[in-house]
Amino acid sequence: HVKPWEVLDRARSLTPRALFRGFVAEGVRPDGTLDFTQPGTRLRYSFQSLPGQGPQPPREGGTLPERTYCGQQSVRVAKDGIFAEHDKTELPCPSKDPKALAVPEKCSIEDVWELAREKKLSESAATHIEYFESKRGAAYRFMQGGRERFVVQAKNCSKELRGKERRGAVP
Repeated sequence: HVKPWEVLDRARSLTPRALFRGFVAEGVRPDGTLDFTQPGTRLRYSFQSLPGQGPQPPREGGTLPERTYCGQQSVRVAKDGIFAEHDKTELPCPSKDPKALAVPEKCSIEDVWELAREKKLSESAATHIEYFESKRGAAYRFMQGGRERFVVQAKNCSKELRGKERRGAVP
């Protein structure tokens, strides 16, 4: 049983990318854990670099890059362990420089599940939780049955995001 926040430092150590950009977790249980013995359980962390930092795509010596690259590397956790995927050096930077996301101090995955209980969502349904940069800052997206059920600001779990505020994704 793995709690996503407890594995973050190990995931970070497997990539040269400095900015933690979020995670996608499939099969999250109400106690905030993932049981990798269960089918469909997955965890992916995403990391990027600031413009021009971190690994860059290969180019001919003495030439300048054609554009600014931020790259992206995923680190996955599976029943066989934790591993870094191929680094995507050729990924250009988004229109706004990427920011590192911090671990929320007052809004845990268990707190997100508490909101789901208040909304009468099933504790036995396959649950997908994302931690990402929304238009309003760090947020959790809670999904069941392939449908988004709610997005909540990760600052303190008290503000549910609506409309354009909830936009964003894990790179």
